[in-house]
Amino acid sequence: APWTALHIDTPRLAGMSEEDKDRLARNLRLAEQLGAEITTIPGQNVAQDIVRHATTNNFTHIVIGRPTRSRWRELIEGSLTYDLIRNAGDISVHVISGAERDTDAPSARVKAATEQKPFQIWPYLISTVYVVGALAVSSILDQFLDVRNLASVLLLAVLTAAVTFGLWPALYACFLSALAFNFFFLEPRYTLTIRDPESIVAFAVFLVVAVIASNLTARVQRQAVAARSRARATEDIYSFSRKLAGAGTLDDVLWATAFQIASMLKVRVVLLLPENGTITVKAGYPPDDTLAEADIAAARWAWEHNRAAGRGADTLPGAKRLYLPLRTGRTAIGVVGLDNDKQGPLLTPEQQRLLDALVDQAA
Repeated sequence: APWTALHIDTPRLAGMSEEDKDRLARNLRLAEQLGAEITTIPGQNVAQDIVRHATTNNFTHIVIGRPTRSRWRELIEGSLTYDLIRNAGDISVHVISGAERDTDAPSARVKAATEQKPFQIWPYLISTVYVVGALAVSSILDQFLDVRNLASVLLLAVLTAAVTFGLWPALYACFLSALAFNFFFLEPRYTLTIRDPESIVAFAVFLVVAVIASNLTARVQRQAVAARSRARATEDIYSFSRKLAGAGTLDDVLWATAFQIASMLKVRVVLLLPENGTITVKAGYPPDDTLAEADIAAARWAWEHNRAAGRGADTLPGAKRLYLPLRTGRTAIGVVGLDNDKQGPLLTPEQQRLLDALVDQAA
């Protein structure tokens, strides 16, 4: 029967661990290899979105895994299984159990590079400018408005910092605004002392609201950045699939694959295919057909064992490149080798998942 592996892309995805994201990607890849259509849709309520999609597309069965969360968590957060059964209508819901097992992903044992973002001072400097600007406006409005209304102006500076720069500059702007609010507008003014009980309440409310608002706004900003990143990756993968569809020869497929991986991941690429009982270089970007003995051994091992080998892997880590099998649902049909000028692991977890999608299409 035709079937679909459905993923509901909720805001929680941005906060998932890399291990959970890898497991999700492996499961979707496995489903695709087994003949499923892969569908990802944005949503908020998982149960309702699954039923809505199933109803719209005339599905007759929904198959889900048995819940593994504790009863207490289900009481607090709700039960997906119960919500599906209650809302499914004429659609049959199957709840299955199964043992955990390793899907033997080719990049599962490859060390991942850490995404190091250097500390930058300018977001904090510009956030300070936002607070100073809000303070100047509040000083003018102080002649006409109650002090509690001035907190809204300072809160606007916090929200602007959250939308523009993210969480930490927003929290910095939050506490800077709280100090400015206390120093300039709460009696006695121009001190950090708070004498009036009502002022204490106003200050506490401002601080709590500013922290919550900055956190929520920064979360939306992170989700927007993640959505843009996924959209770019999807566009690149779609462009790659069009190139493959228009390829007339094996050499065209190899060149398009090498160029796409090199341009998207900023690495050097070689592609190797079996020939006369061994494995030889067939394409590369930039062009390179020379391999050291250690690289030849790592490439051959990756092909024969259908596992990663070479730089950053558990097997033959002394090789210059990292070698990953190009494989279909049945077996490895070739090897892709990657390297760059940096030291240590080659790819971040997100880049490894993108590479998996590219090599699946190429294979």
